[in-house]
Amino acid sequence: MDLFKYEITDSKLEHSNWRFPSLIKTRPLRELDEDDFLINHKIDRSYDDSTVRFKLLVGGAVSANLEDSNNLPIRQDILNIVKEQKWVSDEYEHMWRRDGGGSAALTSHGILTFLLQTPRDGRSFCSLSLVNRERTHCGGVYICDDHYSLDTLLASQVYHNRHPKVPRDFAILPINILVHHVEETLGYVQRLSREMTSTEKRLADGDMNLENNGDYKLLNRLNLEHIRLQRRSDFELELATNLVKYIDEYHRMWSAL
Repeated sequence: MDLFKYEITDSKLEHSNWRFPSLIKTRPLRELDEDDFLINHKIDRSYDDSTVRFKLLVGGAVSANLEDSNNLPIRQDILNIVKEQKWVSDEYEHMWRRDGGGSAALTSHGILTFLLQTPRDGRSFCSLSLVNRERTHCGGVYICDDHYSLDTLLASQVYHNRHPKVPRDFAILPINILVHHVEETLGYVQRLSREMTSTEKRLADGDMNLENNGDYKLLNRLNLEHIRLQRRSDFELELATNLVKYIDEYHRMWSAL
């Protein structure tokens, strides 16, 4: 899988009236011995008035039906550095292997981490490990298909955490993932509801398709779709709960400021 890098600072956001660019530009990750993106997080104060750098290592997932769901689709030498920099954890690797998706807000040794992964159900897909590693650096690994591209989630979006004393965070990304996922699910639910209503009306009128078990297959498909949507709903409720935990913990860590 090709890997790309995305980086922006809060000073750039401020200069853009606290909005992300209308076009989110990523760049290919070069060979490790030529690229310090994964290990150099310092800000050069001689010419940069930023207080934090947001950095994402981005990988493209064509669909949720990935060939290997047991291993992260990242080259081993890159994965080793990403682990060393604590952008991913054992919890994230465990989540990657879960077809049902999930999320978690974790705190350890002053490091605040947020993990999420949408269910693998053959539709849209994204997976995120986001780490507030230092006061000046918020980084993560983000694997997604086109439905959850950074352009879809961040382009022209307003950044709200502008408190001058509190370190910035990147919560806008998982929050927008939740919003986008809920909007997708709403569309699927409305489509299923219309199809179920139409089918029930037809069956009530005595218009049944029993050839090759046609209606039995249809009802089974509708039931499977209902189960899929229930799993999406369960994921969304858990994600919302963990986002609240993440925000509460973030507030607790910096409330003295």
